Amino acid sequence: MRAYETTFVLVPSLDGPQIQEEVSRVKEFIASQGGEITAEKEWGRRRLAYPIQDHSEGIYHILRFDLEPGALPELDRWYKLNENVLRALVIRDEGTPLDYIGQVSESEERTTRDSRDRRPGDRAAGDRPRPAPSESAPPTPTGETEPTAGESAAGDEEPVEAAAAIEAPTPGVGEEESRE
Repeated sequence: MRAYETTFVLVPSLDGPQIQEEVSRVKEFIASQGGEITAEKEWGRRRLAYPIQDHSEGIYHILRFDLEPGALPELDRWYKLNENVLRALVIRDEGTPLDYIGQVSESEERTTRDSRDRRPGDRAAGDRPRPAPSESAPPTPTGETEPTAGESAAGDEEPVEAAAAIEAPTPGVGEEESRE
């Protein structure tokens, strides 16, 4: 037997007793396949990332169990046939304590909430302001000119030899093309 974890999302129209009935049906099915439930956690009603079957919310539940690997296709088939299950996922259990599953720190919650509430172009409280235009930006139409090859943007003159060396062709390059 191997340790597994399943997370399933039930339709939001179920009330308290119906939710417990669906969870007990999942537990009974796992037990009928020779499995044993080791832990359980109810996440409750949560907003879905995208609509599923015209539902924007779902009721989340997590079960940990031991089961033979050959029984997993039957569990998956059972989830697909159950019309009260919107989505289900079965993974191998990695030993994460159930107390930590689904918990979000206050700063993560604030960041998530802030990013949902912002419009494109808005800045969050911790964002840096946009940098000011640099001093070497193109001149404004007030009559200023761009620096020449012998001047830098700050007005200092560069040595003419350096500018001439950059513009001078390298000897031997392109000579073969001109001969032919």
